[in-house]
Amino acid sequence: MKKILLFFILIFFFDRVKPQQFIIGFQTGIGTYAMKDLKSINDEIMSNIPFDTKLMSDFPPYYFYRPVISIKYQYFSLGVLYTFCSTGSRISARDYSGEYLFDMKINANSPGVCLDVEVLSKRNFHFALGMIFGSLSTDLRTHEFFSLLDSVYYDDSFLYESLNYLFEPGLKISYHINRLEIGMHIDYLLQIGEQAFYFGNNMKNMIYNSITRQPVKPDWTGLRIGFSLYCTFP
Repeated sequence: MKKILLFFILIFFFDRVKPQQFIIGFQTGIGTYAMKDLKSINDEIMSNIPFDTKLMSDFPPYYFYRPVISIKYQYFSLGVLYTFCSTGSRISARDYSGEYLFDMKINANSPGVCLDVEVLSKRNFHFALGMIFGSLSTDLRTHEFFSLLDSVYYDDSFLYESLNYLFEPGLKISYHINRLEIGMHIDYLLQIGEQAFYFGNNMKNMIYNSITRQPVKPDWTGLRIGFSLYCTFP
């Protein structure tokens, strides 16, 4: 009964609140990514290898890309989007006798829904509170290589997967020029879920930290700063 009542309330609400504009746009920017479990793997490898190694990269901030389609009502907009983000790490050692390399490359595909609520409008400037809800489908590719005196001892690559979710609140400012909307936003992504990386189709075949004995999971939590360009259609 409650579900039926909620359905009719939503129908009544959207029947009274007519859409004003259809919006197609694109966002891009820089994201920071916590990746605590994966960073601990790098620490573990470097402490166990019996020769000197260098951590060339350790999941630094990197670009994200996000197309958006939404419908604008009087004081808010509701839409769908897709986000792609990536980062990675590298441990390296090399001299005249041989080479060691351990790479981890990680990316996430994140479809979701977005809601922006306008809180202030001043001439052509608009300020809004935004939020995104979506999934985080993560791929982790590892590559380990070791050669010594012209002989290759390791050259192995693996692909791991994980599925979690996200909540991303933020602040947005935009400037309207005719049908164009140029904006800037700052968000903070919170990863929801504890699913660890698994290999193949077996979700029980997980990666474990050999020191803590805990399963290793992605952690996309972090700051997002970017720009947006939208085109509106009346």
